Amino acid sequence: EASNSVGSYQYIAAIIAWAVIFYALIYPIASLSWGIFTLRSNLSDSAEALSRGEFDKSLEKIHEAKKGISNLEGFIGSLEVVRQTGLLSDQITEVENLMDLLLEVVNSSEHAVLGTEQLYGSLKAVSGEIQDDPKEYFNNAQVELAVADNGFSKALIDLKEGNFNDIPFLQS
Repeated sequence: EASNSVGSYQYIAAIIAWAVIFYALIYPIASLSWGIFTLRSNLSDSAEALSRGEFDKSLEKIHEAKKGISNLEGFIGSLEVVRQTGLLSDQITEVENLMDLLLEVVNSSEHAVLGTEQLYGSLKAVSGEIQDDPKEYFNNAQVELAVADNGFSKALIDLKEGNFNDIPFLQS
């Protein structure tokens, strides 16, 4: 009976060890991979919707991408304990910088969609399809597209100056 009891304790210990390994290693990697995939998918869907003139759908996909980035940032934040041990601290910092870069690109994309929508409104006003003053649309488009341009320029500078050499999908 005693050996049977020891065997069941070893079995339970093995299950707990595998659960910890799964939770600590496999789940985070799978979660991060899924987050990156959905982020990419949302941005592609946003661009596709924009090309069809579906501004609301494009903005919806951008907002989903923002939620995805927020979830990824939360996941990365949960690795603070690992960073404090000194393990992977450089890599965690690099991923945080990448998340900031992604957020800058997504925010700039949102402004680009809004600016494009305003340009489309100005075209409709100029053609007489709607009875609005095109100047307001042009001014709004100019502001939104300037903000988008500044954001994309900042992201490009950050990408060139940043040390993203260890991230495979950013290598040219």
